Amino acid sequence: MAIILFEQFWSGQPIRLIGVGLRGIISKYDLKEQLSFESLGTLQPDTVTNKLIKEINKKYRQDVLLTGQKLEEGK
Repeated sequence: MAIILFEQFWSGQPIRLIGVGLRGIISKYDLKEQLSFESLGTLQPDTVTNKLIKEINKKYRQDVLLTGQKLEEGK
């Protein structure tokens, strides 16, 4: 998509910097099942991101990184 937009709007002039952003991207390996509202309360996601957060917190022996869900639970 970024290349299509670039080709559509580029005038041929030299460009110094191009930025591209992504949101909501997950690995296909983290997508395990279609979710329903009934299953949300029982899910314990153990994604690659959550594993990484746990390892970093373990290394520093405190919660230096939190997920949004953990942050809401602490309020």
